[in-house]
Amino acid sequence: MTTGDNPRREAAPLETDRAFEALRNIVWARFGLDLSHYKRPCVQRRLEVRLRARACGNLAEYLERLSEDGDEIRAFLSTLTINVTEFFRNPGCFERIRALCLPQLFVEGGFRPGSERQLSRRAGPIRIWSVGCASGEESYSIAILAREYLDDRPEARPRNVEVFGSDIDAEMIARARMGFYEDERLGRLAAERRERWFDRSGDGWRVKRRTRVIVRHEVADVLRLVPEHRQDMIMCRNMLIYLTREQQDRLLKRFSEVLKPGGFLVLGRTELLSQSARSHFDTVCPRERIYQVRT
Repeated sequence: MTTGDNPRREAAPLETDRAFEALRNIVWARFGLDLSHYKRPCVQRRLEVRLRARACGNLAEYLERLSEDGDEIRAFLSTLTINVTEFFRNPGCFERIRALCLPQLFVEGGFRPGSERQLSRRAGPIRIWSVGCASGEESYSIAILAREYLDDRPEARPRNVEVFGSDIDAEMIARARMGFYEDERLGRLAAERRERWFDRSGDGWRVKRRTRVIVRHEVADVLRLVPEHRQDMIMCRNMLIYLTREQQDRLLKRFSEVLKPGGFLVLGRTELLSQSARSHFDTVCPRERIYQVRT
């Protein structure tokens, strides 16, 4: 429909738009990310943001701009993945992890006889995977939480923790590996926690080495990545809602296979466990959407 002197052509559906197909090929070639795995309305909204930012009237014009500006494709990727994060984001979630999950992962007073799950952890560290870690705030937060728990409980075992943070955005991962954050990025962090786990560095703060050495960050697409080791906990917050139902089901099933028996999956309040995935998990905390793999 057109009105007045400012007619607008209705946009072609993404699945039939040749310009979008070209964009999808570019994103796949540069980053190994398949846009067809994301919900179409989500991709459409993110594209509209970039088209307005670059004053492009349609996707074909935007593709021309991409050929002239190599940084724009990364700007689109950042818009799509929405790197909104902070240390201990949604504190209630971390409080429930501390109260409900860590006591089962780190057994106080040694390993009780007859518990195969606990005995299986003698040989290695507790492993935690932060999916979509962006610039590292979540991965460092869960590492700090685990270290605080162990520092307060000298008798808890095992003592070793390994945190793995993954994200599709190479720029975000580079920042995460540095472990440096400006003052405003730590604005909501309690002063006591900041002083305990960060060193002052110029106009910001750097995560102390004792925490950095237990956190590893990698550029990876979670839909294709298979971690080297099975995990004791997976944190995947604020990501599933952007994926198609098919990809959600596929990813949740893989999480159930990657987790050790009795391992925990933390989705956070914005996510829902799909119906097909419910057969793999028991609910630990319905409010924070924390689940445990059935044994």
